[in-house]
Amino acid sequence: MLFLLTTASAQESRVVVTLGGGLVASPQSEAAAPVGIAAVLGDCLEERAPKKFSVVDRSVAGETLATATPKSGDITGLAPAWVVVTLGAHELSDPAVDPAKLATDLGALAVGLGASPDRKVLLVGALSAQLLTPPTEAEQPALDARVASLNAALAALDLPGVLRLDPTARGRKAQKEPMVEGPKLSAAGQAKVAAAICELVLSTP
Repeated sequence: MLFLLTTASAQESRVVVTLGGGLVASPQSEAAAPVGIAAVLGDCLEERAPKKFSVVDRSVAGETLATATPKSGDITGLAPAWVVVTLGAHELSDPAVDPAKLATDLGALAVGLGASPDRKVLLVGALSAQLLTPPTEAEQPALDARVASLNAALAALDLPGVLRLDPTARGRKAQKEPMVEGPKLSAAGQAKVAAAICELVLSTP
């Protein structure tokens, strides 16, 4: 899915590509409609820095690392200044997946996307409510621990051009406005995560 959110051409603006589905929606969502944080991010960048950025939405509901990796070549062909990666939450639904290895694999994806001082790749961590099937009350603590392990491992990555964002820190402060509704971000959640990404993009040289 290709969705241009700003009218400025690539020659006049820096391209920001969103990849993944971890903060977008569940596979049951309508794939035809733009969903998730990309539209909110585009609005934020246009408001804060008019005509400076173009957001290209390559997010797909239910995307996994395995399905996203083959798209790396297509994305690098867009010559992005930023790639925002929202992957990992779906993999955590499998207890056999090692969060630390998953973080390493996401780092490898960032390198494959050409992370460098000139092309930033932002790895956005997971939220514990993002399972394909919502967890039971008994399952929630284990899921929270797995999500915390992934986000901590992402934070520990030290790769040129790779930045990390842990959305759980914002989620804990949003009790009155839930970050998640079912298996996708709520409107408040999209706004909070997109605002954090927007701030990073604007404040990073």
